[in-house]
Amino acid sequence: MTEIIVLNWNGGGATLRCLEAICDLPEARVVLVDNASSDNSCDLIEEWCRQTGRSLLCLHAHEVGQLSLVRSAPIVLVRSSENLGFAKGINLVLEPLLRGEGLEFVWLLNNDAIAAPDALAQLVKALRDHQEAGFAGSMIMDARKREEIQCFGVRYYPWLGVSKMLYKGRQLPEISEEVEQDDQVDFQHGASLLVRVDMLRKIGLLDEHFFLYSEEHDWQTRGIAAGFVNRRVAESKVYHEGSMSTAHTKHLFYYYYCCSSVYYSRKHHAFLRSVVATICLTGITAIRTRLYPKSMYWAMKGIVQGWSKRILKSRQR
Repeated sequence: MTEIIVLNWNGGGATLRCLEAICDLPEARVVLVDNASSDNSCDLIEEWCRQTGRSLLCLHAHEVGQLSLVRSAPIVLVRSSENLGFAKGINLVLEPLLRGEGLEFVWLLNNDAIAAPDALAQLVKALRDHQEAGFAGSMIMDARKREEIQCFGVRYYPWLGVSKMLYKGRQLPEISEEVEQDDQVDFQHGASLLVRVDMLRKIGLLDEHFFLYSEEHDWQTRGIAAGFVNRRVAESKVYHEGSMSTAHTKHLFYYYYCCSSVYYSRKHHAFLRSVVATICLTGITAIRTRLYPKSMYWAMKGIVQGWSKRILKSRQR
């Protein structure tokens, strides 16, 4: 069985579009986590389920222990009373799910991503065909320009403290041969990521010091260190809107990105490399923001916060 985890924060309309594409997939249950939305997201979801005749189980955060026991409802809505961020929000439901029996995979899917009908099936096939693989990621396509790729793997530059999405802006028909030959991928985008449960029981949950960004990079780095590999699955496609969490508050993008980048570097690299990466990240951010005062202020605040965090040992089951 596969559990599909979708995190929502003030994105009820997008979440409904995501839900419509995945709610009837066989051998899968959808667990929606609402991160204390201030809009009408939960009301929209409940009303949609009533109108379409779909069974919905609503739980509060303190009731998540029931997730491993109750299988009857194909859709579960878990309400958090606070905005936990991405990693902690996912862990809220992932931890009790791992206590259950019969769970083979967990699919992390962004709420602003619309999955192709066979997207999950292709990911599952990839992990079943390759037992050494712990993660399988989809080809992330642009939701508006349907033939344009947003991301198909990410390359990380440790001395610079930044990452680059591969194939971004490329057209799908022109890159098929390149994809077959290119295996230089450091990690995969978390917008659509299938995770093997047996691996999770070895490497643990997401590191909750990552509020937003880099959490999937850290997770995959730990998986590789434990002997698992990544699989990119070109046959699996999801159509992604983009970064909705900080779309209207650009300064917060720089805050969370810089904070997570510095923390990741400190966690996985030596002190000298982290110092150099921080200097380079500051310079790159200055170029990206064109020294816009508000964005630079929040970026520097994120860098300081990234250095102040205590390195967290990930919780294991």
